[in-house]
Amino acid sequence: MKKLLFIVVLMCVMVLYCSTVFGAVITREDLRGDSDFIDKIMELQSDKNDVVASNAVYVATNGSDSNTGTIDKPYATVYYAISKAKAGTVIYVRGGTYNQNIVITKSGTKDNYIQIKNYPNEKPIFDHTNYSTDGGAMIDFSNANYVHIEGLTLCHKNLVSHSGYGIKMNKGKYIILKNIEIYDINVPDPTSSKVGANAIILYANDASNPISNILIDSCYIHDCQTGWSEGISVNGNSEYVNVINSRIENIGNIGLDFAGHFNACKDSSLDQARYCTAVGNVVKGCVSPNATSYGLYNDGGRNNTFDRNIVTECSGGIEIGSEEGGAYADYPVKGVVVKNNLVYNNIQAGISVGGYDNENTGIVCDTKVYNNTLVNNGNDNEGKELGVNKVNGLDVRNNIFYKSSTSATKELIKIRFDETLASNITFGGNCYYSPYAKDKFKVSRYGVTTVGFDNWKTLSGETGIYADPIFIDNYNINKNSPCVNAGDNTVDVGFYDLLNNYRNVDNIDIGCYEYQTGEVPTTESTTKITTESTTETTTIITTESTTQTTTESTTETTTGNVASSWDFSDSNWSDKTTSKTVYTVNGLTVKHNGYTGSSINGFKFDKNAETIATNGYHIQLSAKKGDKIKVYVKINKSSSQNAVLALASLKEGKTEKITTSSVATSKTANVYVSFDIDSAGDYVIYTDNTSSASVFYTSVAVENSVLMGDVNLDGVFDANNAALVLKQCINSSTLTSDDSLYRGDIDLSGSIDLKDVIKILNIINK
Repeated sequence: MKKLLFIVVLMCVMVLYCSTVFGAVITREDLRGDSDFIDKIMELQSDKNDVVASNAVYVATNGSDSNTGTIDKPYATVYYAISKAKAGTVIYVRGGTYNQNIVITKSGTKDNYIQIKNYPNEKPIFDHTNYSTDGGAMIDFSNANYVHIEGLTLCHKNLVSHSGYGIKMNKGKYIILKNIEIYDINVPDPTSSKVGANAIILYANDASNPISNILIDSCYIHDCQTGWSEGISVNGNSEYVNVINSRIENIGNIGLDFAGHFNACKDSSLDQARYCTAVGNVVKGCVSPNATSYGLYNDGGRNNTFDRNIVTECSGGIEIGSEEGGAYADYPVKGVVVKNNLVYNNIQAGISVGGYDNENTGIVCDTKVYNNTLVNNGNDNEGKELGVNKVNGLDVRNNIFYKSSTSATKELIKIRFDETLASNITFGGNCYYSPYAKDKFKVSRYGVTTVGFDNWKTLSGETGIYADPIFIDNYNINKNSPCVNAGDNTVDVGFYDLLNNYRNVDNIDIGCYEYQTGEVPTTESTTKITTESTTETTTIITTESTTQTTTESTTETTTGNVASSWDFSDSNWSDKTTSKTVYTVNGLTVKHNGYTGSSINGFKFDKNAETIATNGYHIQLSAKKGDKIKVYVKINKSSSQNAVLALASLKEGKTEKITTSSVATSKTANVYVSFDIDSAGDYVIYTDNTSSASVFYTSVAVENSVLMGDVNLDGVFDANNAALVLKQCINSSTLTSDDSLYRGDIDLSGSIDLKDVIKILNIINK
């Protein structure tokens, strides 16, 4: 019987595995927000919404607000149910059609959200076809926090003279919107700017009360005529908004917009959507009758990420822009990352970066475009896969730029301005291809056309290739592709490709997919440090216990999952001089001990005594045996100076030091150092007081370096491990050791479930 059960479950897993062609596996590294909120999101990834809560009240189409709210005597309106709710209350909405709106007036708590959910296996539809009030929102948050809404459908809001929305939020924190369908939210005249519509709008106008820690998960937004507005708009004083695994389709303008500087918030320093992320979304058919409408748009936001999305059949694919300039020059668009996306068959550019004109738009700074696949975009007169406008700092690496058109007039790259307005642009490790000859490859730059790929390499410093990537299904690559193992390994592109395959197999591939062969790599024994300067060598340095120093031409690759990380390169430290002394992001904690200095290019930690930091900022974090702590720094130095980084164990009181030596010929260098952890515990990273150079910390990450998935501890990653993990899902006593249990949780969700089985099968299959 147990054998039969195992076979049945295995078949179910394989069906589930085959059905997960797209949809990102979400890890803590993908998310933005407070640690507790990220914990909550990770819990929801395995929540099936099929267990009825005991502390519930009910709403039904045959109910009455004079009832008691039980399943037998339900309320008639969600609004009345909310008035009776308290922290921890679950409001179940039974199936049927409702002609009412929902105003959220109450808050839950960190441990007890107020939840409004569909009753399991039933579909409640909020239909405003005959709703009495024009405009307004179907769900309106009135400064409510800790609220979870799931499984509702909102539709047929046809506006006449007032703007209207599916879901609107002016204030709110710790809000979850999951499995919500919104469609047919329409303006009367798509060409008029007098009335706007959004499926979801976050419009934070209070400088003292940002919208923060928001999840939009697995929602389906489609067939909305939004006019000049967007499907999902995040605007004003908004931060830590996560849009994941959702579908946005057939929107009459932009699909998703992280916006800024449109006077939503009167404090210009806060009038930007920031530290937001869009992961695993499909965006299709966003076309406006008025203007170019990109599927994914960062218009004025900063420090936002677009990762593992598919964008197709829109006016344009992904744009990082800055429509507003002038007064907002002090708060530019910067720190945006676009990686692992598939962008194809869009009307204009695949990816566009920069303010689009010289007079009225702002400049876009420090943008990274990594490992995207761009195919047959821009088949209008513009004809470009990548368009570059007003920028200062753009790093373009490991992308595929492909066009099947035989017309030599179709350009893969177009840089609109000269170096005065388009500066500090880096190309490297990209693959370019179109059927016309390599020597007819064209790039335009401020009206000047460069012909020939070799000439383009000379002009741009490109290190990549001109070659057919040999696409297979959905523009994936196979083992014969020249893009396999051909990427720039210095790029931090994350741990998964578009199909949730590990990136850390062999050398990184070019494009959004990673072709995988062999086993998942194990821990490396040597601590290395790399430079990002023009030098071609990688300097390997040693710890105190090692005496040898060598130089190689290899580059260290990531060896496992990121357990926690923090990018300091553009963190908001505006409150660093206040009484707040502890900052926690993505599992890492920075403690403030009084030092108030900082740097625009990273965060400077004061030189501290070897006995744990006492006179400045330091990084405190937790790590397990086998983890690797990787610290990226920028060092201001002369040839006679050294920078000494130290790792101290709070548990054991020991210190490991790594000293940099001549890491670059220039005064400033970007480097990283790694510490291998041999004992679990809490650690502190700091600058040792023997340093003569100034050190600016730019990011730190804890990487798991053990062979995840190897639950039988035999050093082999194979189907036997998948079988054991599956048995653990059925019988929780199969894996007995702590090490096996830890390795079985391959997605680091905190528990072993079918998602871990699917991930192991995925890796083995590839």
